[in-house]
Amino acid sequence: MTKLVYVVKKNIQHELMIHLGLAIVLCLLVPLVFSLNDLDQYMVSLPLETIVILTGVVILVPLFLPEQDKAVFDVMYTKQTPPLYVNIVRSVYSILSLLLIPAVFLLAMHLLHSDVRMVHYLGTVSSALFLGGLGSLTFAVSNNVAVSYMVPVIWYVMCMGAGKHLKMFDVMMMSHGKIEPKSLQLIIGLVLLAAAVIFKSSRKIRYC
Repeated sequence: MTKLVYVVKKNIQHELMIHLGLAIVLCLLVPLVFSLNDLDQYMVSLPLETIVILTGVVILVPLFLPEQDKAVFDVMYTKQTPPLYVNIVRSVYSILSLLLIPAVFLLAMHLLHSDVRMVHYLGTVSSALFLGGLGSLTFAVSNNVAVSYMVPVIWYVMCMGAGKHLKMFDVMMMSHGKIEPKSLQLIIGLVLLAAAVIFKSSRKIRYC
């Protein structure tokens, strides 16, 4: 348990806080691109699906980066500290961070008199988790950081250009006029993240 606490604490201090900070900065840049005042339910979707959903990539893709630290890697891959436990804990506090950011952002939009609804929150979280899960699984399988960021970004770009053809897999569904929960994306995102955690936990391979 002591070793588990050490790994988790080190991860929060040196990894999560950095990527959480980057996600917050990303959201702070939104007002430079979009007006957040007095938006209707369709216009509310634009900043959320253009920028805020990318926080899922920023937070979830680097989930396994701490193994680059030899000390963390050596502690994790011992019988006393099962990697699965560590990765589950990482996933939990990363998901909590992912739930918090859109909530604060949408509260700010509500205070600016925009027509914010629960479906906007659920849709944003679902797409962020879907993109992040896609990148996390790529990272777990490929051990390649660059490719792991490229895969969700390519999907994001595809949705910008041909999202309507992707139907329920369109991360910009609400911006394209379909204001409804993205339940399938939420489920697939969780499955992808779970698969990434299980796969990575079974492989004793450092990234560098």
